[in-house]
Amino acid sequence: MNDRPKPDDQHDGHRDGQETIRSMAWWFAVLPWGYALIRWLGQPPVAWGWSAPLALVPLLWWIRYRDANRRGTHRLAWLWLASFAFWAVSLQGLRHAHPLLYFAWIALAGYLGVYVVLFAVVVRRMRDWSVPWIIAVPVTWVGCEWIRNYLLTGISACMLGHSFAPYSRLIQIADTFGSYGVSFLVAMLGAAIFQLCQAFVHRREFACTAAGVVAAGVTALACFAYGEMRLRYQPSEGDLSVALLGLDEQTEYDQDEERPKEIFYTYARKCIEVAKQLESDSARRTPVVVWPESMYSGGLPWMEVATPFTPPEDDSASEDEYRRWADEWQQAFALRAADMQRAWMPTATDGALQSVAPEFSGGPITGASADKSRTHLIGGCGVVIQDGVPRAYSGLVHLTPALDVDWYGKNHLVMFGEYIPILSTWPVLKEWVPPGLGLAFGDGPKTFTVGQSRLLANICIETAVERVAVNHVREIVERQSIKPDAIVTVTNDAWFDHTAVVQHHLRCDQFVALGCRTPVLSAGNGGPTAWIDSFGRIVDRVPHGRAGHIIAQPKVDRRRSAYLMLGDRPAALAGFGVLGVAVLPPLLRRVRRRRTG
Repeated sequence: MNDRPKPDDQHDGHRDGQETIRSMAWWFAVLPWGYALIRWLGQPPVAWGWSAPLALVPLLWWIRYRDANRRGTHRLAWLWLASFAFWAVSLQGLRHAHPLLYFAWIALAGYLGVYVVLFAVVVRRMRDWSVPWIIAVPVTWVGCEWIRNYLLTGISACMLGHSFAPYSRLIQIADTFGSYGVSFLVAMLGAAIFQLCQAFVHRREFACTAAGVVAAGVTALACFAYGEMRLRYQPSEGDLSVALLGLDEQTEYDQDEERPKEIFYTYARKCIEVAKQLESDSARRTPVVVWPESMYSGGLPWMEVATPFTPPEDDSASEDEYRRWADEWQQAFALRAADMQRAWMPTATDGALQSVAPEFSGGPITGASADKSRTHLIGGCGVVIQDGVPRAYSGLVHLTPALDVDWYGKNHLVMFGEYIPILSTWPVLKEWVPPGLGLAFGDGPKTFTVGQSRLLANICIETAVERVAVNHVREIVERQSIKPDAIVTVTNDAWFDHTAVVQHHLRCDQFVALGCRTPVLSAGNGGPTAWIDSFGRIVDRVPHGRAGHIIAQPKVDRRRSAYLMLGDRPAALAGFGVLGVAVLPPLLRRVRRRRTG
């Protein structure tokens, strides 16, 4: 790569002297940190969304005025350092989960910091080719975001467009282009503001500036008008009353056997309290109670035996014995749920709760008649499949009033949080990592039928990587010819100690709801517990850092968004363009040198 920077005078009609540029070296050092600071202010916890376009101004100024007569590698390193600091502060909540994750947090911030350097290099080259700022900036930004949404499993948190989440009319274009479309708008506005500043300082190139400002203004007005039109749609009434539980139970990777049971019992109390209320409500709505990720396990995960079954080599037990064991386990699982049903019925006595989760007291499992209960239970729960090598899943289990069980296994796992890629190659390393880092991948999306509604199951990071949730909805539509009525997502964000990571996750949920035109119902332990409508608006939520529950009555949006059909193809074009501009010129120069050498 040719790191020799060039001033932008060939495009903007002036040439600064070498002495002037060198005298501004301190200014070059400050600009990247100005970008990092303003960018951070535009997102939670401060959430000054209006400042997001302004964040690009110091960055673009830095790109324009890199020293013309010195190699710029050290300056790119300085830019990377500022970007690294932005990501380290934005995602610092990740480090709280386990000491091992301090290294993952630093590595992730360092990796994500590379993208602003890539952005600077590509925009610089596009300017050398006379591509206008108003085109080069948004296209390159979106291309970089698309790459990071795919590379190394992808991450959508802190996308530039997420800063505009409070501005409902401006973000409705996400139903066509996803979060990328809103990021494009924000970057375009930033480029226009930069051009205005540039014209004011240098008193020239007014025609080019005017063209850029008009283009950005027309685009913003078009987005606003489109949003106004889309917000006039009236979804139909649904048939569900969904209680989303969001307590704040502290969890650890390596905790004693009693702690999951304590967590289960705490949630069981809240579940029974809420279900009693739902059972007494109108019979026109089907009651549902949703528990956050892993909170329903309580030392009693759902268990099945694989078909066909391969016995472990070092175990003398037969397949029949394994199946008998699994049947007994499933019976205990069902009876525990039946005890809760008995406790939440309106006629239940105050002492009915004592028979729930009997493993705490050693009492017998009494069971209960489920004939009168109408409440469905959807809970984040471990799932174990017995086979030659047992498989453990982060699961979402659906228990009907008749205690029939269906489950979904998490498809998209957290690298270094739920699995480590090299463990399959070097099993001996398993002794060095905490329990819970060896989960299996689920097999495709799943919907649960509740009353007349169909709920798409998602778990944790699957809404924080936008393409995963969107692809799940698309696959269900293609397979079943009907869109899910809502997305139920559960998460355990207590690891993050109420940091801004939780709020970033909530904004990802908002854009998933908007991109799919499907309500998102999120139940989080120490995380986002919220009802988000199909316009990406938060209808109700448990306040950040608090514990409680909300009752959601999601409406049904029958629209199929263009984003479901189009996908992220426009952003992919920008992404491949960014890669081409970054990689091809240096390769072509090397080829020429070899030929001439």
